[in-house]
Amino acid sequence: MELEELKNNWSSLEEQLKKQSILNEKLIREIRQTKSGPLSRLINYGYFGIVTCILCIFFLIYAYNLQYFGLFKTTIFILGILLGFACIIIGIYNISHLKKIDFTKNVSENIRLVQLYKIRWKKQTTVICIFVTIIFIMAIIACLLSPNMENWRWIVIGSAIPLGVILGYLEYKKMYKKNTNAILQSLEELKELEEE
Repeated sequence: MELEELKNNWSSLEEQLKKQSILNEKLIREIRQTKSGPLSRLINYGYFGIVTCILCIFFLIYAYNLQYFGLFKTTIFILGILLGFACIIIGIYNISHLKKIDFTKNVSENIRLVQLYKIRWKKQTTVICIFVTIIFIMAIIACLLSPNMENWRWIVIGSAIPLGVILGYLEYKKMYKKNTNAILQSLEELKELEEE
């Protein structure tokens, strides 16, 4: 009698384990298919950034060719154009790095890639912010040196600073941090499921 009960218990436990493993496999497949949204948003935002930089470069080249601004202002335009090209190169590099992340492959490698992307993004953003600040200070100096500076230009400069800070903060919080954390959370869930 006890032997029969043990066999029944054993077979029921075996069935439960099979069901659990099937559920885990389904969950892993589902997570891999549905959790690539934040990654896609980061990649698409990278493309948006590249297109925005290209448009800014065209605008700066157009404005530069309208008239001669003098050596100091010409230097500001050239630095702005060079910064735009640098941002395009960085954007292409970041997109190629993000495309290496594949939810169907090794989870530990994907976690490493996301962590590396986070570190690299912070360093790149810091350097870009420093160069934008330098260009902006040079633009303010150029405006101060201009003998007939209109008031509307000061208003534009004065509103560009807080607008840039607010947009930069929103980009960091809403786009970068939210999506990278979602990717890491998905990868951690996958890692836990694979370990079970």
